[in-house]
Amino acid sequence: MALLSSPLACDHSRALHPELLLCAFDCLPQEDLLSAAKVCHLWRTLALQHSNHFYHLALVVDLGMKRDDVWLALKKFCADVHYLHQQNLRASLAVDWSRNTFSYVMAYDSAGRPMLKEQPPSVETALTIYTVMDAVREALPIVSKLKLVFGTALEAGEAVCPYLCDTRAPELREFSIRVTSNPSFGDENCATIHPDLFAGTAPKLSRIDLDTVKVDHQRIAAFAAVKVASLYRVDVQAHLPTLLPRVQQLTIDRVPAEDLKLLHSVPGPLRRLTISVDCTTTVTTAVLQPLAAVPDINISLVANDDVPCAIEGLSLASFFEPRCQLNLTLQLCNHGDSVVQVVLYDSNSRSPEDAAFLRAFGFVGWKDDGLCAVLVSTLRPLAPRIMKAAMDDSFLDLLPQLFVDLPALQTLHVQWGRCDKPSSFSNISTTGGNRLHCPKLSNLKLSKGAASSAVRVEVNAEQLQRVLRPEVSVLQQFSSVEMKQILVQNPQRWRFHGGGLGRWLPRRASRRRQGWSSDSGDVLLEGARQCRHGGVMYPTIAFM
Repeated sequence: MALLSSPLACDHSRALHPELLLCAFDCLPQEDLLSAAKVCHLWRTLALQHSNHFYHLALVVDLGMKRDDVWLALKKFCADVHYLHQQNLRASLAVDWSRNTFSYVMAYDSAGRPMLKEQPPSVETALTIYTVMDAVREALPIVSKLKLVFGTALEAGEAVCPYLCDTRAPELREFSIRVTSNPSFGDENCATIHPDLFAGTAPKLSRIDLDTVKVDHQRIAAFAAVKVASLYRVDVQAHLPTLLPRVQQLTIDRVPAEDLKLLHSVPGPLRRLTISVDCTTTVTTAVLQPLAAVPDINISLVANDDVPCAIEGLSLASFFEPRCQLNLTLQLCNHGDSVVQVVLYDSNSRSPEDAAFLRAFGFVGWKDDGLCAVLVSTLRPLAPRIMKAAMDDSFLDLLPQLFVDLPALQTLHVQWGRCDKPSSFSNISTTGGNRLHCPKLSNLKLSKGAASSAVRVEVNAEQLQRVLRPEVSVLQQFSSVEMKQILVQNPQRWRFHGGGLGRWLPRRASRRRQGWSSDSGDVLLEGARQCRHGGVMYPTIAFM
């Protein structure tokens, strides 16, 4: 508010044309627009009228405070909202009701199942909701962002339905509603979104976040322009192309396996889908297959006590059939606590975030044998397309069991000690005598994860010998990793072995230490060259 009356020392209106300023302001976030508004009169006028500019007002309702303090905060919030409305200034409103506690009574549903039923709010709570939400309703025409946090579903219903369903929101761009606790046993008492939200008119609404709130209607007119949606639960009878016709990024939390048919008809513009599936025996390859039409997909398969050791015939390889000609990069991450993530994306991208084609699968709570069976059926058919791989050290000994060979693999990056928690594969027996054939492997990088910064990482060369069988000279890179033996490749035997390079160095070679040496103290060759001795080429050791 004080910004509108702040004195300006000089006027730089001739420095840049307004058209150039508006192009620059389009890329500025809220805080930078406020800084730009202090430069001169022209900049202030353009910045304060820019669509990215808004005034943020936040209120935390805590009925446990003194009554006078509560009402003083309410009156100040409502007065500020009223002022912004009168001045026709864009506003961002956030109201948090989660600090209030409500009482519950034990009740039973029609099937005789026990459930906790909320008591109706007290007179003071109802009056508080009326005071705040009535001010929010009047200001909806100038609100660009609205965030509401509630403690209970009943409280959310009392606040949302009467006040947000009869007023349009022509400037609203982001809408978030969250219920912090849902004490009922199931979703029977879960708060739901009314189909007449914002009187069916929110033409600029592009992002919604509905946490612990259920959508159980075929069509909500206010969501017609939404492009990014994060939903807690969607009724299985809903039709996503009708509910969210323009959505490009969709996240749904905890989809029951029997409700996966909801996602068989996805909106045409959808480019990124993130879901968490409660796994049962009904999760089959055929049920998941229709989701392969989405270019960027992230699926978490959450197992429970009823899931057997392995879901018979489950394979995720079908997610790659439409684009089977792409070369892939594989990432295997062990997050501990029985959480494993498998990521595959096109090798032309530098990272998964930049990839045009991405498949990420998370396995939560899976038994070791069941997880291994799904990984084998999913990854083995993709072996000819995998050119790069990065993994935690817990996956290294498992590679010969997952793959017969990796004929296209050129780069392998292994992170040691990235996760301090125990491996998720403690019960999987690795194949003793088999080694993974990697004929094109030319770059091997060993590094230490950030999570183990205080732990000394020491790697045995024998562990790599048991797993890898390359056929070409391998450039070896070490980052914060100490090798007990120097990793060298002998072209005559086509295998890795430990040994020193110092005794093979020519006198003219640089022998400057890089803070790393073998146990015997041998100095290593530096640079991107190879050392020849007796007709045998030894690979260069490259330091990071």
